[in-house]
Amino acid sequence: MIAMYFPPAGGVGVFRVTKYVKYLSEYGWEPIVVTASEDTYARYDYRLLDNIKNGTKIYRLPLFKMKFINDMGFRFLFSLIKNIGKIISEEKPDVIYLTGGPFTYLIAGWIIKKIYKTPYVIDLRDPWKLERRNLKDKRIKAILMRSFENIFEPITLKNAECVMCATSYMTEEYKAEYKDRIRFITITNGYDEDDFKDIQPYTNDRFTILYTGKFKTYANFRNPYILFRAIKEINKNEIKVNFVHVGEPEKVVIDMASDLGILDVCEFVGEKSYHETLEYSKGADLLVVIGGGQKNEQTGKIFDYLGCGNDILVIAREDGGIAEISKETDKCYLVSPEDQGDIMKTIMDVYKNNIEEKEQVSTLRNNKYTRKNLTRSLAIELDYALLTNK
Repeated sequence: MIAMYFPPAGGVGVFRVTKYVKYLSEYGWEPIVVTASEDTYARYDYRLLDNIKNGTKIYRLPLFKMKFINDMGFRFLFSLIKNIGKIISEEKPDVIYLTGGPFTYLIAGWIIKKIYKTPYVIDLRDPWKLERRNLKDKRIKAILMRSFENIFEPITLKNAECVMCATSYMTEEYKAEYKDRIRFITITNGYDEDDFKDIQPYTNDRFTILYTGKFKTYANFRNPYILFRAIKEINKNEIKVNFVHVGEPEKVVIDMASDLGILDVCEFVGEKSYHETLEYSKGADLLVVIGGGQKNEQTGKIFDYLGCGNDILVIAREDGGIAEISKETDKCYLVSPEDQGDIMKTIMDVYKNNIEEKEQVSTLRNNKYTRKNLTRSLAIELDYALLTNK
């Protein structure tokens, strides 16, 4: 299992492969992890190592030193090229699993198959080439990267036994791009029931609306303006609603709250470990997902919210990947990003039911999104890859 980010690395990109490694042995597969050395990472969450059972083999490779190229994906790719032969000769893997991004090193799957005849599967947490095709960046670096992707994404995907996408919309986009030449399937993100067993919720005296993670991403901005406007209007009455953000503080969002005059009811607590983030989430009264406007978007936080069992306000387009999940879920309220009135009504409805809800024991919902069940889907694809290459 080749993944540049792996515990103790922190961040949302780590959870998917971490949970696969945790549960794969229950379906007849023993994972061997090839990842980057620990000093590669900017963020750490050592508690995630608790998911990895003792005895799991992990190869940690230092990034290749390149004088003129500082792209981490390229540096990890060259490190793989340098070291993977020895690892394969020692471990003799049946199937190679690669996950991205970064995406550049996914090319290693094709190289490995070409040289060692070992089949591989690709796991796309986000779109690869499709993410950049509509961007107008005309800098030389961006142009060279798009050219590189236009050449090597088709080679990498067409030679894979299977390409797994994190959303059904991404799957459909890739099917349309490549027609019937590649086996594309969807395995969504999810939540792990074990993560919620020892959670001690952070509680607040006021009704608390909570958002976790980033507002501004590479491709879009999950704009909280309409939510902040709703909070401002609600707080004009005797009701007082708090907003809490768990994640790296973003100046544009803090300034927005300040300009609207609601900074006194906003708390920006900064980045926390995954466990602490769940404690904040579990203690909140209403959890918020804000879409960035992309149809294939499916933010990972909604699955953690599902695990909490709390009410969820989803501010997103009705025909997107986030909406697809929310429509299947109880206590999950989908609202248009343009409808401030509906946002206010949803907050007030949850507020009015808050006392009654607090007395109930919330339970995990929608078991099809548990990490254990999702790992079973991966195991089926690994079985398929192995059988079709015998």
